[in-house]
Amino acid sequence: MKKFFNDYKQFISRGNIMDLAIAVIIGQAFGKIVSSFTNDIIMPFIGKLIGNINIAMLEVAVTEDLIIKYGSFLQAITDFLIISLFIFLMLRAAKRAHTRAERVKEKLEQKLKGLGAGESEAESEEQADAGAAETAETADAESAPGRQEQLLEEIRDLLKAQASAEK
Repeated sequence: MKKFFNDYKQFISRGNIMDLAIAVIIGQAFGKIVSSFTNDIIMPFIGKLIGNINIAMLEVAVTEDLIIKYGSFLQAITDFLIISLFIFLMLRAAKRAHTRAERVKEKLEQKLKGLGAGESEAESEEQADAGAAETAETADAESAPGRQEQLLEEIRDLLKAQASAEK
């Protein structure tokens, strides 16, 4: 029995209890919001569509003492479906945002690699043509702002393309 309590103590001390408590509280609040959305908006609309019926009040009397309230069960199923739909949509949006960010990051890295390789070739050509390190440094200093502007323009274009693709 002592081993059980030691294992339990170790289990509790592993995670951050405050994070867990906050997640539970937020989850309960989210559940209340979705329940209200279901009970106060979705279900009255569905009830109106099927003939002014309050679905939560549907029940069957098996005997005088035994009443099966299947309407409450249908309400709970609807709550679950709406909660799972919201969670699915949030996770899907987060995944898409992450994927898009990764694509933009990869494109920018490719552009930076391409520009870096272009500068190396330009430097070697300039050094060969000038024949002196001093001339190459002067040429590099003059071309650096142009390269920076070009890079910034390419980043801007990539971000514009990404934004238009999202729409």
